[in-house]
Amino acid sequence: MQPREQLQIPIEGGASEKRFEQRDHSYPPDLAALKYRDPKFVATGKLASALGFFSLGLGLAELIAPGSIARLSGIDDGRTAPIRMLGLREIGHGLAILGSNKPTAGVWSRVGGDAVDLAFLSSAFTSESSNKTRLAVATAAILGAGALDYYCARQLSSQDWKNAEGNPDAPTTVGQSSARVSSAGNGGLI
Repeated sequence: MQPREQLQIPIEGGASEKRFEQRDHSYPPDLAALKYRDPKFVATGKLASALGFFSLGLGLAELIAPGSIARLSGIDDGRTAPIRMLGLREIGHGLAILGSNKPTAGVWSRVGGDAVDLAFLSSAFTSESSNKTRLAVATAAILGAGALDYYCARQLSSQDWKNAEGNPDAPTTVGQSSARVSSAGNGGLI
């Protein structure tokens, strides 16, 4: 039977230390994340994942119910084929973001997709049968989502995220292996 060790984690702001008992020298997953990940990077990674799930949901809605999406957006009901194509594109964005350890390219593709959506809506403004008020609201929603996409893409592209291997600050959707490998090479406990 191995002796139990206590791991002390100092907490900022003068609070007392947290103590964790361990039987071996491996960190619990949440402690590894705390030790090797900056909260702003974790938040950006979570935002990228949320954008990926949003893309999948929106894409499925555009694929399954293009008429409803057209009416909701103020677009002429006869333009359902382009909406289905936009839905396929959204699903592609979602899969690219969620299927990658580094979702930078997937999030940038969403930014480009927002430009395509804005072009599509601007062409809908020329139709006499479109609802201009709903088109304006849909355009504002795409501008808002586009600003969020752009912010996330800029954060993912910042200098702190550049190294693909061994970067403990990199956003990942699976585990913390890059952080563990990096710390082990630098005399870490893992």
